[in-house]
Amino acid sequence: MQFYIARDGQQSGPFSQEEVRRKLAVGEVLPTDRGWQEGMAEWMPLSTFPMLVATSMPVLTTTGGVTMYQPVTTSGMAVASLVLGIISFTLFPILPSILAVVFGHAARSSIRASQGRLVGDGLAVAGLVLGYMGIAVIVVLLVIATIMLFTVGVAAAHSK
Repeated sequence: MQFYIARDGQQSGPFSQEEVRRKLAVGEVLPTDRGWQEGMAEWMPLSTFPMLVATSMPVLTTTGGVTMYQPVTTSGMAVASLVLGIISFTLFPILPSILAVVFGHAARSSIRASQGRLVGDGLAVAGLVLGYMGIAVIVVLLVIATIMLFTVGVAAAHSK
């Protein structure tokens, strides 16, 4: 599959997947540069292409006039969201489910704002799904318990 790359309105390519990975590794292109492949509706940041993202892919940052490369890291909040989502189905479900949702949304927000320095959106989404499922299970169980208590109360009142 061939990639086209755009930065500051200048397009280049086509490049093979291996060429783009090499260019990313040496900083010749950045994860924030836009990429396009045949069949895509719009140009997307290179960091959104899973087949190009590597944990060692550098990110160019400028701080106080000094330009440096930083490695891409996985969001700790995304990992926490997934772990809490899993725990919500194995142990005490209420608090881990809520925390999975909170950490999942926070992780997705920070990943989007990181300009390619953070990855792990899939982990955050999985944590969100598990967290929301845990909350739904709790709500359903509470509704069932309420109905059962109401039914028992009505039956007890009629039997007197």
